[in-house]
Amino acid sequence: MMRGMGVRGTGSRGAGAMELSDGGSGKNSGVRVGIDIGGTFTDLVLCLPDHTLFVNKTSTTRNDPAEGVVRGLEAVLARSGKTASDVVEIVHGTTVGSNTILQKAGARTGLLATKGF
Repeated sequence: MMRGMGVRGTGSRGAGAMELSDGGSGKNSGVRVGIDIGGTFTDLVLCLPDHTLFVNKTSTTRNDPAEGVVRGLEAVLARSGKTASDVVEIVHGTTVGSNTILQKAGARTGLLATKGF
């Protein structure tokens, strides 16, 4: 999401804000949000068209991960002064599935497949 951007400073927008530069390419024309749902925390980054970033870390809600996302999104939107209608792109990733495999914490499962699968 932030490939090719460099840090310009810590920003003048208060806690949780950082300014980035894309080298003058002008490729970013709207508010963009990146979301990572982990096993413990859900992290959100909101990027304004001027490359100011707002970040939020909230607890992941295991029974309904969307709750943590909505809480975090409401927080970064409020801090940035933007609304959901200003968002033009959302990028989402999660480590919940891979963490379950790595920690061997999931239910025992198997895979049945036919020849040539």
